[in-house]
Amino acid sequence: MLEAASIDSKWINTTYEDSAVHLVPYLPEHVPRYHAWMQDTYLLATTASERLTLEQEYTMQETWRIDPEKHTFIILDKSLTCLQHLQSTTNRGKMAGDVNIFLLPNLGDNVGELEIMIAEQASRRKGLATRALQVYPSLS
Repeated sequence: MLEAASIDSKWINTTYEDSAVHLVPYLPEHVPRYHAWMQDTYLLATTASERLTLEQEYTMQETWRIDPEKHTFIILDKSLTCLQHLQSTTNRGKMAGDVNIFLLPNLGDNVGELEIMIAEQASRRKGLATRALQVYPSLS
């Protein structure tokens, strides 16, 4: 159960990290890599998503950013540095996936849905989804 009261607009400027993962807000600079992930048929099927154009993906990122009931973080895999893979925006690791938190106030004050996607194959089966849950204070 998500604590709706503890998740507010402060998340936009907040990051969370431990020794394995760094969660950062989903920003426009992440969209090209995210868009590339979402062209993969396997990821589209497993996330029940539709293929979008790059322009649509930028629009979606902005709507998620301003919606107070949606919180999206990019998961950076700290075991894969930018020197190993240049598709990251910081020296804190490579983009590996995302965490989406959807608050559902129409179902109750503390009701929400959580989705985690580890899109990068090199980052799968390393426990990053579990670490993402543990590092985000309202979910642990």
